[in-house]
Amino acid sequence: MLTVLDIETTCNGPDRSPSFHWPENDLVSIGFDDGSASEYLCIKHNKQKPTGEERQVLQAQLDNTNLLIGHNIKFDLLWLLSCGFEYKGK
Repeated sequence: MLTVLDIETTCNGPDRSPSFHWPENDLVSIGFDDGSASEYLCIKHNKQKPTGEERQVLQAQLDNTNLLIGHNIKFDLLWLLSCGFEYKGK
């Protein structure tokens, strides 16, 4: 399955950097579409990693994805991995 993914983050790091390396930044939302369904997960601005249903929904999508596509997929994937998600596809 092919999945198109995009994440949104805050940019509160030095020089407004959106990097996951800066604890001032948060994962805000995750949107993805696999051609048959779209999903938008809103993550609160509370310095917490995604939990509960959001985590299960996204991890299930990643587990079933063979090819992950995104505008800035390296950035998105680094954020997802830093939040504890796993992805082993292309």
